Amino acid sequence: MDSSSAETTIKKSVADTRAFLQAQEIPGMVIGDAYAPGSWASCERFDVEDPSYGAVVTDLPLGTIGHIDQAVSAAADAYRSGVWSDMIPRERGRVLAKLAHRLADAEKERLALLESIDIGKPLRVSRVDVEVCAGYFEYYAGLADKCLGTTQRVQSDGTGLVFREPVGVSAQIIPFNFPMQQIGRGVAPALAAGCSVVIKPSPEAALTASCIARLALESGVPEGVINVVTGGADIGEALVSHPMIHQVTFTGSVAAGISVTQKAAENVVPTLLELGGKSPSVVMNDYGRDAIAGVGRMAFYNTGQNCGAGTRLLLHRDIADQFLEELVGWAQALTVGPAQEDPYLGPLISARQLEKVNAYIALAKEEGGSFLLGGESPLRGRAQNGYFVEPTIITGLPRDSRLFSEEIFGPVLCVDVFETLDEAIQISNATEYGLSAYIWTQNLSGAMEFAKRVHSGGVSINGGVGTGIELPSGGVKKSGWGREKGPSALENYTYVKSVTVKH
Repeated sequence: MDSSSAETTIKKSVADTRAFLQAQEIPGMVIGDAYAPGSWASCERFDVEDPSYGAVVTDLPLGTIGHIDQAVSAAADAYRSGVWSDMIPRERGRVLAKLAHRLADAEKERLALLESIDIGKPLRVSRVDVEVCAGYFEYYAGLADKCLGTTQRVQSDGTGLVFREPVGVSAQIIPFNFPMQQIGRGVAPALAAGCSVVIKPSPEAALTASCIARLALESGVPEGVINVVTGGADIGEALVSHPMIHQVTFTGSVAAGISVTQKAAENVVPTLLELGGKSPSVVMNDYGRDAIAGVGRMAFYNTGQNCGAGTRLLLHRDIADQFLEELVGWAQALTVGPAQEDPYLGPLISARQLEKVNAYIALAKEEGGSFLLGGESPLRGRAQNGYFVEPTIITGLPRDSRLFSEEIFGPVLCVDVFETLDEAIQISNATEYGLSAYIWTQNLSGAMEFAKRVHSGGVSINGGVGTGIELPSGGVKKSGWGREKGPSALENYTYVKSVTVKH
C-alpha cells in the first residue's frame, strides 16, 4: 500500500478528506484470502463520519452474520492446518517483527491520518497510537519463542511434561477510543502464541483495522490467520457466540461486557474483559511541580475518552484552592479543534457521545456544581457541526452525584476535597470500578500505602507512565477481569497440556 499521499500533509477540508480516502483502497473487511476492496463491492455499506465536522467522508462494507461464519471458518481452518500454529515460534516472531517495522516506519503517517479522520484524534495522538501498536507487535515478536513449558520427574520411571498450546480462534472486539492500540494489545500476543483471530472493530472506528490486517498478510501472516469483519452489535454477538470460537477478548462498557460474557459462556468460552473506569487522581499537600500538568493529562487526554482517565480529582484541603487555580490556568491554554489541525483536544466520537456528555454537564448544573472551566461548546464557524466539548472542571457537587460514580467518557473533571490519606483512599474506593488510580505526593511511604489499599488494577505514582507494554494491565470489580500486556498476556491465548511418559 502506497503511503506517499499521506506523508505529513494535513487534509483540512471535507472534500480533501473524501478524495484522500477514496485513493487509499481500504479493504474494510479481511476474510481468508479476500482483502481487496473489490471483494466487498456487492455488500451493503455503512457511512464513516469525520467527527471533526459531523460529515460523512466515506463508507465501508457492512458485514453480515454470513461474513462472521466465513471469517471464523477461515480462522479455524488456518488453525487446524497448522500453517501458523505449528510454525516454528521463532519464525512467527520474525513475521511479527516485520509487521512492526512496517507499522512504525512506512505506514505510520498514513495510519495516523486515517485514525484522525475516523475518530477525531489529534494527529499527535494518532501518531503515538501507531507507535504503540507497532510496539506491541515488536514486543510479542520477541516473546513468540519464549512461551515455555516445563518438565517434572513424577516417579522413578516417569517424567511429566507440560506444554503450552495455542488456544485456537480468538474473537477480538475492539472499541472506538484506541482501536490501533487495542489491536496491538490483543492481536499481537494471540498471533505470537499461534492463534488465529477474527477482529470486529467498532463501526465508529473501522478504517484502520483492515489496513493493519492487510499489512499483516503482506508481512507473511498466512491467509485465514487474521480476519476482520465490520458491522454493528449484531455482528459482535454472532462472533462471540459462534461455536468455533475458543477465546474472546473484549473492551467496552460494563453492560456490553456482561452480555459478551453470557453469550460466550453458553459455549464455555473464556473471556478477557477490560470495562469501564472512574479513576481517582489524589493530590496530597506535598505534591510535586509535575502534578498540575499530570492531573490535566490524566483527565483530558484523548478528549477524556479513556477507560483509565483520572476524572475524579481528590485534593487535600490545605492546597485545594491553590491547585485548582493553577490547574484552571493550565487547562485554559489547551487548544480544541478539528483533529487534522492537531489541537490538544479533538472532538468526541459522535453526536450520541456529545449528547451523553452534555447531559452530565446539565445534571451538574442542576445539582449546583460550580464550573471553574468549560461546560459549553467551544467552537463556531467552520467546524460548528463537529462534536466538541471544552475541558470542563466542576466543583461543589454532592458526593452521591452520578458524576462522581458513572463513566462520562468526555473531558469532564469533578473535584472533591479530603483531610487525610485514609479519607482519600475511602473516597477512591467508593465506586463500582477499579481500573486505574493516581496519586501525587513526595511521601513515598504514603504513596505505597495508597497503592496497597486502593481497589484498582493499576496505580500510578507521580505520573508514572502506567503499565506500558511490559507490565500486566487490567481491572478489578466492574472494570473487568484478566490481564493484558507483558509476558503474562500469552496465557490468555494458550492452554496447558500435561503429558506423562513412562521410561
